Amino acid sequence: EAQQSVWTLHASGNILMQPNATASAEHLNHAPEKLRAHMVAASAGQHVEDMARRGLHYGPCFQGLVELWQHERENLARVHLHESVVAEAQQYRLHPALLDLCFQALLAGQVLNRDTYLPVALGRVQGFAHSTADGELWAHTRITASDATKLLGDIFLRDEDGHLLLEARGLELRRMPRDLNAKIADWFYEVTWQPQPLTQQVAKH
Repeated sequence: EAQQSVWTLHASGNILMQPNATASAEHLNHAPEKLRAHMVAASAGQHVEDMARRGLHYGPCFQGLVELWQHERENLARVHLHESVVAEAQQYRLHPALLDLCFQALLAGQVLNRDTYLPVALGRVQGFAHSTADGELWAHTRITASDATKLLGDIFLRDEDGHLLLEARGLELRRMPRDLNAKIADWFYEVTWQPQPLTQQVAKH
């Protein structure tokens, strides 16, 4: 009898179709200029360096955080997709690289320790319009709760005029201790050549 395949569940969720969905009045339309009026400019380049120190080395497609403003636990980041994925972005309601940039915007400059934080859960995500691949986009984020093991936050993706494109609430990021990186090195196989004695005499030329 053939062995039955066993499926491993990695993620689960519910999808609801709401054609007339609207955002809360608090977050419906806010121009970037208004959002950053109470914020202070920060270094977007420093964010990439901070992530590298935590073991997250982003390639070109994930280095689209161009400008950053902060106020306490609130961030506003101008983001754009790398030219190599702009064409294929039209096939997505939200390109995965753009979603990752939104996750980065939540963490940028907010975590004081050097541990890595990875997304593990999302309470609710709601889309209101397709994001433009070649337009100016803004990720407005805020950390709503945190403790020694995790962060919780909300993300609002807007176009250049402040219109809300996507609302993601209840994003949970779990802390991965620094010493875990050393343990991960033992999880992978590698090819190791083992010397063996010759079984036959090598022919002389």
